[in-house]
Amino acid sequence: MSHNFQFHVTVGNLNLGKITDFISLCEKLNVKPLLIELPVGDYLQQPMFTQKPFAKNLKEARVIVAKTITELQKNGFAIAREKAEVHPDDACYFTEHYDGFTPYFEWHGTVLAEPITLVEAIATKNGAVVSKDSLDIDKRRRFITVRTRDNKEKFYAMMSQVVNELKANNIEIVNEHLEYAVYDSCLALDGGWAEKSQLGSNQPSLVYGNVQ
Repeated sequence: MSHNFQFHVTVGNLNLGKITDFISLCEKLNVKPLLIELPVGDYLQQPMFTQKPFAKNLKEARVIVAKTITELQKNGFAIAREKAEVHPDDACYFTEHYDGFTPYFEWHGTVLAEPITLVEAIATKNGAVVSKDSLDIDKRRRFITVRTRDNKEKFYAMMSQVVNELKANNIEIVNEHLEYAVYDSCLALDGGWAEKSQLGSNQPSLVYGNVQ
């Protein structure tokens, strides 16, 4: 049985010139570039690309993504993090922990809101985080992330709480995405906010931008 994987691969901090080069290379390699900015945390800027391989298992999926990673490295981009996800309904197929990593559930809700203050208040109250993609031309767009290592039932309950509060305040959710992270090579990149999401980080600290 094969699975639809989604990989997020983060590179080191980029100056303005490098951002343009990064976008061009990602487009050439047929992967989606993002420049995520967080309001809180130890690493506020997280440039990354997203790739969606269809593979039998995590090992096979990583081989596919490794080709993209190699091209980035050849062009001078240091890799800070490799994260692989599947749909939560496929969690039962990923019971083995890769490299000692313990999987976690995530929900990403996309909203269009201005001002963003109320969205941030709802997220903070529920242990979620609000981020944005600086490459997005719609500056109202924000991404809300709910994350937990609790079971799937608890995850859905946490997600529903955030969704219900957003709707009660007439904040439209224009897109939702549920994930089960089966591999994350550097959870430390989320230091400073992941602790509040009932997950935390037990990985060593990282000198971001100097990752080889």
